[in-house]
Amino acid sequence: MIDKSFIDVLCCPKRTCRGDLELINENNEDALKCCDCRDIYPIVKGIPVLFPNVSFAPEFNKASFCDKASTKNSIENSDCKDCRNISSLDVIKKISANINLAEKVVIDSCCVDSRLLGNFPDAGCRIGIGDAFEPLCYTKEKEPDLWLVCGQAEDMPFKDAVADFLVRMCSLYGSYAPEQVISEMTRVVKPSGHMYLDFSNSLKTAFRCVKAKLLGRGFRSYCCYSDIKKMASDNFAIPVDIPEYGWVRRCLAKIRGKVCFLGSIQAVRHFGVLEKLCYKLQTIKRRKKEHSAMAYSKLLQARNYCYLGTDQQHMFAAIKWIKKAQDATPDSGVSRAFAISNHNTANIHGWQPSYPETTGYIIPTMIRAAKFMNNDDLLRRAKLMADWELAIMYPDGAVHGGNISMQPNMAIFDTGQVLRGLLAIYDSTKDKKYLDAAHKSAKWMLSCEQNQKGYWVENNASCVDSSITTYNIYAIAPLAELAFILESQQLKDLGLRVADYTLSKQNNAGWFDGADFYSKNGALLHTIAYTFDGLYDCGMLYNRQDYKDAAKKAVDGVISSLNDKGFVPGRFDDKWKGSVEWACLTGMAQTAITCLKLFKSLNEESYLQAALKLKEAVKSTQNMLDDKRGGIGAVWGSWPIEGEYGRFQALNWAVKYLADLLLDFADLEHQQI
Repeated sequence: MIDKSFIDVLCCPKRTCRGDLELINENNEDALKCCDCRDIYPIVKGIPVLFPNVSFAPEFNKASFCDKASTKNSIENSDCKDCRNISSLDVIKKISANINLAEKVVIDSCCVDSRLLGNFPDAGCRIGIGDAFEPLCYTKEKEPDLWLVCGQAEDMPFKDAVADFLVRMCSLYGSYAPEQVISEMTRVVKPSGHMYLDFSNSLKTAFRCVKAKLLGRGFRSYCCYSDIKKMASDNFAIPVDIPEYGWVRRCLAKIRGKVCFLGSIQAVRHFGVLEKLCYKLQTIKRRKKEHSAMAYSKLLQARNYCYLGTDQQHMFAAIKWIKKAQDATPDSGVSRAFAISNHNTANIHGWQPSYPETTGYIIPTMIRAAKFMNNDDLLRRAKLMADWELAIMYPDGAVHGGNISMQPNMAIFDTGQVLRGLLAIYDSTKDKKYLDAAHKSAKWMLSCEQNQKGYWVENNASCVDSSITTYNIYAIAPLAELAFILESQQLKDLGLRVADYTLSKQNNAGWFDGADFYSKNGALLHTIAYTFDGLYDCGMLYNRQDYKDAAKKAVDGVISSLNDKGFVPGRFDDKWKGSVEWACLTGMAQTAITCLKLFKSLNEESYLQAALKLKEAVKSTQNMLDDKRGGIGAVWGSWPIEGEYGRFQALNWAVKYLADLLLDFADLEHQQI
């Protein structure tokens, strides 16, 4: 019988599914069944056999890539030992000495025997995966406590973020898709965890590979150090080179391909002298990209409105973009943004790492879109996002602040945003694990409140000013909703305290003090919209007219600045005068969403007209021009795109709010029919 804890870390090996597995008994034999696609995978001699397609997988009763390791005798006496020789094991032991692996999860992703996993006797869980079945059987006989899986490294049947330390030794040559192996390693390792890769390609091996390619024959991959470094970078992992020799032999080793490195998504990047010099030399290249981005901005302003289409066309483009952003990351999260110019070190060029906060509140959007489009794939994606959120959640329920590559931190606002997704997926699936996780997160938020005063001083995201977070009310609205579901008076009282605190920060004009990420001239429309929308939702939940009136007053202040084309300034001072010339597209979409809420409640035509104007304005900026920079469906942080907020970036939450707005209009149209 397989341990239930073992089954909990496994998933369907098909990357289009990755559903949970359950133990079944079929024809008096144990097997694993996918809860989503319903495929059945055998368990042979206590070892789950998990290939994405058994018809094309190697016969698991024979050795596949490691032919010499097909019998007990050959395992002990063959040259297969060389790939796990004493020096390599010593290096692994040395580099892992500073990593606390006690009671942690260690995975050998090319398991041939138990020597590697035997290096970590204190680990809480030791897992081996290999595509050769007989060596795994022999290893299981020697070490029955090991958790062993027969599967392929290109599609590891493990859930996201299960490993604290994942090792792959001398085995990229045995893979036809090394880039997918690196991607899977990054997906399976926790953001704060480490992956170790040790591979050796001799010059003779390189010659054979080139010769085979020239002759048109199949060949296994030859990867040098720069190849591995690029693959790691493409998956947002920072490699840390582990030298085994002096610097001369180390350089030669890189050329040959004998490389050991330790990688981590959240590693601190250290720049050597050469790296700093190269960074300075890239200044000219960065300036060139900046000029190109500015030219693209002018093109968008000149032509983008010509591609203005129907609401449904723009909605489909937005959802397609979100799917593309999810696929751009190795895990199941959604990429934070696509940047067309790296104007600062935090804004890398191209796709960025997954963002837990926004992935969390994109989940409700995907569920709504799935129902509207009758598309089960969107529901599957929403569930993958939710499961990823559970995988990376801290034990006390807190959520990581900022994108996943940032140093570990806990954030109240980000946690509340993920609550939205957990409640939505629970409502859709009725799976209690999501409700339990939401309750745990809410209790953590409650425990961090500052002296029951309705605000937080600690555990705000590291990228914001913790003294001005009035917009936290938006993260409290889903907590209040959870309070009514669970009938928790403690959580209900917390929601009231935060709403009262938010109300105390509003001036006579309706503007909220502290509704911004930083202390600047005026407040950002995005955070202002967070504030009045969260306050309005709390007013609806608690049936408090003062909350709803305060939100309405703020909305009135914003829409008073609507111009003929439906744009409003991206920042407002405390008298609702615009303080910048650019527009915040996210905030405009959010404002339109709240206007529709007010229209439905008050039946005042002015709010519907304001929402229509804002909707058409944001639609006119959505990228429907080309699929190269940002992609079809992208919505930028600012308009023009060189504006201060999200400069030259297509943000996933901007796309999300436009999709929400279009779905709201679709619902409104359906109700009026």
